[in-house]
Amino acid sequence: TLTAEEIARRGEEIYERDLRVKLDTEENRGKFLIIDIATGAYEIDREDLATTERPSGASCARHDLWAAYRLCSRL
Repeated sequence: TLTAEEIARRGEEIYERDLRVKLDTEENRGKFLIIDIATGAYEIDREDLATTERPSGASCARHDLWAAYRLCSRL
């Protein structure tokens, strides 16, 4: 079992490496992002729970492998 810190670290790593360039936009500010750290699949929505109800989110039975973030401006 991974610790919360390890899940967060892996999620941050995937975000920085694969997702930041396409998701860090004005349009996405304030939205919620969930990353499946096992596959790199992600969901993004204005509502935090809505991200877990999408097809790819729902297909991931291992909710313990999700890293969740709220996208905001980086200073």
